[in-house]
Amino acid sequence: MIAWLIWTRRNKMRTNEAALPNTKLAQSASALLAEFQQGKQQQQPKKRPGPVRWQPPPVDTVKANFDGAVFRADQEAGIGVVLRNNEGHVLAALSERVMMPVSVEVLEMLAARRAALFAWNLAFVWCALKETQNSY
Repeated sequence: MIAWLIWTRRNKMRTNEAALPNTKLAQSASALLAEFQQGKQQQQPKKRPGPVRWQPPPVDTVKANFDGAVFRADQEAGIGVVLRNNEGHVLAALSERVMMPVSVEVLEMLAARRAALFAWNLAFVWCALKETQNSY
């Protein structure tokens, strides 16, 4: 606070504006610090959402969790898919790199398509698709 007040005082003096006298800098810094601390105490802490829990699919159904990831340095993207049964056991998993799409939305669409084809090719006809962002 003191350094900021000194800097502000110097700038005001340079432009011929009224500046706080040197004898008032410490008192003004204490008042500003007290105001800041009071404001911090009045803020409500942000509530974090509870942990997201994996929800199983119905019996005799497979759940495909999928997501896309962007690797900007390589100008590539990746797709990941995990197939689980209603007990949460992993039945199959897939990870592959793809060309960088034009948007994240297109990447998510490609991941959903790949998840559906992956499940179909493994003969999992009844498959619930779930994008993995913020869920399991």
